[in-house]
Amino acid sequence: MTIDQFRKMALEIPKAVEQSHMNHPDFRVAGKIFASLGVPDEDWGMVKLTPEQQRTFIQRGPEVFKPSSGAWGRHGYTNIYLAAAKATIVRNALDTAAKNVASRKQRKTSNVEHPTPNDSDKCGTKPLQGVLEKCVLERRLKWTGVGFANSKLRSDFELGGAMDFHVNPAALCQ
Repeated sequence: MTIDQFRKMALEIPKAVEQSHMNHPDFRVAGKIFASLGVPDEDWGMVKLTPEQQRTFIQRGPEVFKPSSGAWGRHGYTNIYLAAAKATIVRNALDTAAKNVASRKQRKTSNVEHPTPNDSDKCGTKPLQGVLEKCVLERRLKWTGVGFANSKLRSDFELGGAMDFHVNPAALCQ
């Protein structure tokens, strides 16, 4: 398999686009990288698999697939030796990697609550205005056992964005 064949296969995946990251081409679905070329050198491609999928592909083609180096490889990033690769197995790996990032993107966003300026919290009458309300912060701090020696530390903590996450204030302020 050649670099051009790998690129063509990656771009045949619906909604896939080619971009560049760290001076090598990558392929993305929904803004997330699922494959790249040129790592560790121009003889290799890479797909983003789960560790279980990685083990399966390595068993099916040990001369083609190997874990990427370090922690990346332990997380499923898998190098493909293009010279030894056959189109069928590479197509399968690319499809699997693209589905992984597409489904991960959906899982990450499907349960997130995005407050709007017109929402009001259940602890008072102020609008959310894009920041966590005081009752949410107090409840969260109580749950985690975080205390403050004085109100200045508490103000710094609140203003510092240390609680930068989305929650449902109504569920916390009962």
